[in-house]
Amino acid sequence: MDNSNGEEAAFSIGNMVEVGLRYGIKPKDWYGPSTVIQIMDELNHKYAPFQNLRTVAFPEGVIYEDAILAKACDSPGDWKHAVIVMSGYRLGLDTIPPESYGGIFRVLDIPQCVGMVGGQGRGALYFVGYQGRDLIFLDPHVTQVFLHRSIELAQ
Repeated sequence: MDNSNGEEAAFSIGNMVEVGLRYGIKPKDWYGPSTVIQIMDELNHKYAPFQNLRTVAFPEGVIYEDAILAKACDSPGDWKHAVIVMSGYRLGLDTIPPESYGGIFRVLDIPQCVGMVGGQGRGALYFVGYQGRDLIFLDPHVTQVFLHRSIELAQ
């Protein structure tokens, strides 16, 4: 896990805490989904760690096509940038209701989908796919070995 700050680790915990403090959130406090969406958007805008990648945040869950196009296109109809759309949406109070599974599976089936983050107070999961009727997820609170982005991967 990379906890360095600044440009080399744009989405590090240190950078997230720094921005979180401006939102009045202390390092030990729970960062809710809407806050995380806004922080990630701000960090991507500030550091631009990946060439041609833009983010657009919809913390209240309503997605506006014109906002996505404004990030993706330099001029109308001229799509130039990859865009990660981040949206907040409540799927249930304590558990995900079974009637929501179909919609979640349809979102995860979108080829461009990079996953979904969900959870509740002091806990969150990163959903990356599904098998049958079971969601596949990672726990972002469990640290993992990382590959520094400057290392070239073998063909």
